[in-house]
Amino acid sequence: SEETFLRAKSILTAPGRRKNSSTKGKWLLSGLAICGKCQNGNTMISAAVGAGGKKLNTYRCGEGKHMGRRVEYVDEYVTDLILGWIAMPGALELLHKPSSGEAPGLRDKVADLRAKLGEYAALLADDVMTPAQFREATLITKERLDEAERALYRPGNAPALERLIGSPEPAREWDSMEWAQKRIVLRALMTVTILPVPKGLPPTFDPAFIGVQWA
Repeated sequence: SEETFLRAKSILTAPGRRKNSSTKGKWLLSGLAICGKCQNGNTMISAAVGAGGKKLNTYRCGEGKHMGRRVEYVDEYVTDLILGWIAMPGALELLHKPSSGEAPGLRDKVADLRAKLGEYAALLADDVMTPAQFREATLITKERLDEAERALYRPGNAPALERLIGSPEPAREWDSMEWAQKRIVLRALMTVTILPVPKGLPPTFDPAFIGVQWA
């Protein structure tokens, strides 16, 4: 809920709390977009890569360097799709589908699975878990976490999405949202897959190779 989000934010930004600027969220689809070349659920992460003597922010598969796409272009395209859906007549009615009442239990499940991922890292560091066991346990837990998050963040369970739809200026409201809130809206509305571009095509951004499956 928005109340819980604001409470968490006050804790995470409290003076004296140890910070690591490298983990600050910035790109909308990092860790959410699916690699369309692997076809096994691997997600894309953001990375700076060299091109023409300068660094470019790129989405790359988290399991390899076999595919990449400029993050600015992908995020802008997906944002335009989201705002286009918000402006669609009847969007509010689609949002207010009957709730299953499962949200509280799903929130607990998501929290437990995220805690498990942290526990695995500690077990690996203490040599209680082998690297192979760590990878297998992490993969299984991430799959369960992804399933729980997709159920939790469907439209009926996303107050941030309702806030966006209810705004007289959705684009300005979107710009004012925190990174985490934007990602909640994204999860509620769609699944994005970055598809490989066939060889021989010009090296320009083509939205035809950004797959979107609406919730």
